[in-house]
Amino acid sequence: MMQATDDLIHSLSGHAGDSKGDAASLRRFLLGALFLSFAAATCLVWIVFGFRSDFAVMAQAQPFLFKVSGAVVLAAGAFLLVRRAILPGSGPLNALLLIPGTLPFLLFAVLDPASTDTLSAFWCSLDIALLSVPAFGLILAAMRKGAPTSPARSGAIAGLLAGSVASAAHALACHNDHGVSVLLWYGLAIVVLSGVGALLGPRVLRW
Repeated sequence: MMQATDDLIHSLSGHAGDSKGDAASLRRFLLGALFLSFAAATCLVWIVFGFRSDFAVMAQAQPFLFKVSGAVVLAAGAFLLVRRAILPGSGPLNALLLIPGTLPFLLFAVLDPASTDTLSAFWCSLDIALLSVPAFGLILAAMRKGAPTSPARSGAIAGLLAGSVASAAHALACHNDHGVSVLLWYGLAIVVLSGVGALLGPRVLRW
């Protein structure tokens, strides 16, 4: 059974290498899904929450830069993992790709250890979950066009990417400017969404 699975993976890998047009088309489709995910999450922020009234000032401030840079870089790492998950032979699923995205959040927490109202901060996680819905759908739809060999793990990565995208968009409206709270509640949202993705993966990404 294991030999048959290995042979199938190698076959898919070889096919991806021989059919460069198909692999390139899948990469473009996935990249398009990523940009649409950001656009959809940003539009939802604008419609549901509205951008911060002091956005012009905060866009140059440390809290905003830490939140956005962390979420964007984390999304970039998750995107690479998604691409590798659906294109056998394109590279290992190495969690080290996520380290650069976690560093801004950790540094922010160290520089600003102050806490904030727990109940208010808790809503950050719920807001991010709401904002992630379109991204989740777009990313999973793109992944279905590939060949994920581990549906549960691929689904978890999809949730990670959707949560990172939603977190970046949420920063446009977020008034939670305390490092520890951002690390805790943004992190909680992303972890929960990864768990949801792991549950959805075997159902949605099975082939």
